[in-house]
Amino acid sequence: MRGQPEITPEIQMKAAALYARYSSDLQKDRSIEDQFALLEQYAAREGYVIVGRFADRARSGSSMFDRDGLLELMKQARSDAFSCVIVESLDRLSRDQEDMAGLYKRLTFAGVDIRTLHEGQADEIHVGVRSIVSSLYIKDLKQKVRRGMSGVVREGRRAGGCPYGYSIVVGRPGELHIIEEQAQILRQIFHHYVSGKSPKAICNSLNKEGVPAPRGRYWVPSSLNGRRSRGDGILRNPMYVGKIAWNRTTKVKNPETGRRIQRENPKSEWQYSDASHLAIIDSGVFDKAQEMLESLAHKRLAHRRRPKHLLSGLLKCGVCGGGMSSMGADKTGKTRIICSTYHNSGSCSHSRKYYASSIITLVIKGIRENLEHPDAIKEFLREYHEERQRLNRQKALEAARVHKDLADVERKMRNIVNALAEGLTRASIVRETLLELETHKEELTKLATANVAEEQIISLHPMATKRYLELIDQLSSGKEPEVPVSSETAIAFRELVASVVVYETRVKGEIEVEVKSKLSTLLGQATPPFGKFVGGNVGAG
Repeated sequence: MRGQPEITPEIQMKAAALYARYSSDLQKDRSIEDQFALLEQYAAREGYVIVGRFADRARSGSSMFDRDGLLELMKQARSDAFSCVIVESLDRLSRDQEDMAGLYKRLTFAGVDIRTLHEGQADEIHVGVRSIVSSLYIKDLKQKVRRGMSGVVREGRRAGGCPYGYSIVVGRPGELHIIEEQAQILRQIFHHYVSGKSPKAICNSLNKEGVPAPRGRYWVPSSLNGRRSRGDGILRNPMYVGKIAWNRTTKVKNPETGRRIQRENPKSEWQYSDASHLAIIDSGVFDKAQEMLESLAHKRLAHRRRPKHLLSGLLKCGVCGGGMSSMGADKTGKTRIICSTYHNSGSCSHSRKYYASSIITLVIKGIRENLEHPDAIKEFLREYHEERQRLNRQKALEAARVHKDLADVERKMRNIVNALAEGLTRASIVRETLLELETHKEELTKLATANVAEEQIISLHPMATKRYLELIDQLSSGKEPEVPVSSETAIAFRELVASVVVYETRVKGEIEVEVKSKLSTLLGQATPPFGKFVGGNVGAG
């Protein structure tokens, strides 16, 4: 708000707020000033005192989200700052039926009228009819835009973004030209792929050579593979053989968040047009790459992976914090483990490979050695519960005091507002008192919110504690040397262990791991019985 005069009961009924909005970055910012000029003329003619101006620049009327000006206007309306909102037309407030009805209902409840330049005061019929018209306008505009984009594609121009290997021709919308340096990289990628080199290996080579990635710092396999359902990714993009693809996805607005999300369209609705002048890759090479991608996709569908060893999904890299994945078995038939970040992009320094069986042996051995005293764990849990109960009592007393103070402040504010409404006092007299109470209320509200949001120490149910101790007893007495994934010991292990962090060591043949228990993760603090373990002669290279 700006230029707000002091509001007294005498002018309260004629206090008005102005609201202006324009939709697109392509429109002129001057549009807001032009709207305000017209609104000011209307307010002067009708005898309104302008107490605030609110605006949203380059914001769509199809959603309430990201409309800071409108949200501030609604906040001020609830505080009786004005009795009328003046807009050029109702679609400046919203073009969505649900949102417009909600705005009207809330403003009416707050005792605030809506007035437009040409139709005067808005009522239920006016709002309903205008909302329908605005919604139809949005739908019609969407169809016209899509029709226009379809025409652009038919003319051999691109309706979407600019893919890697091309740049936009300035002043000629939709037209692209080839960047030869990037085109050479694309030819290299396709050549290596059809020659049998994996996307991971290709990305590692590009990263080592320092080739700039399309997005982000490093090349990653997903930028090459893309998604089969959407047909994106470098290896799947028909643009590289001179075909512009369009209508593979549709953007829809999520009514809960106001955000636009993409949904895949059926392949029967995908559209293509010829752009042979933009071809970079030979059609034979491209077709071969598509055959290989489809073959790989079918193999993945036929072999859905399940945990292959005890630590599947639990291993973390001690250098970058990312996951560690299987490289498959070597000549001896043993499964090898490596940092996924290093393996995929080479951007982590943890390049060492480990045998999964060796890590499992070290982890089980270390845990069992630390489970020799279950009584210590029981004592820890007993003390933990006692401390939890003490803290709960303390927090309850603090919360009760804050809520009592908050209720007193709100009662005082209501009394002042009622006095103003009855004409027993003037706004100028109680303004400072109200401001002080409002400030105090905000502080108490933040304190109350912070008490709720503050991380609480979790109280474990007695049955959960019992189960935890049973699992420890079961794991500590386990007999299976290799611990099959389906065994009772393995089930107990995966219920107890949250993660196994593998640290990089420079000592040949040595491995260092840290086992974090689920109890530690749950409570947010170090708890027995797990810790760091070091073993020797367990590396795979």
